Amino acid sequence: MGIEGTAFGSITIDGETYEHDVVIRLSGEVVKRKKKLSKKYYGTSHLLSKDEAKFVFERGCVPAVEQARCMRIALRPTVIAVEEAFV
Repeated sequence: MGIEGTAFGSITIDGETYEHDVVIRLSGEVVKRKKKLSKKYYGTSHLLSKDEAKFVFERGCVPAVEQARCMRIALRPTVIAVEEAFV
């Protein structure tokens, strides 16, 4: 799994360019983000609704959540998210 590049409105992962927001699953699967789940509550997709958080959450991350005793989901501009992922 490798994020190869970003540009305004797109991200390239493993040679495939996506022109929509994505969620990268623990398995490495890339799926389209379900922004409508948040937009219907807040009128914007800049905030994460409980419904979208349920879509993003995976059972495989439970041990990390239990260890930290909390879970934080941070939505970041693509360029910042890519930089933070490789720190």
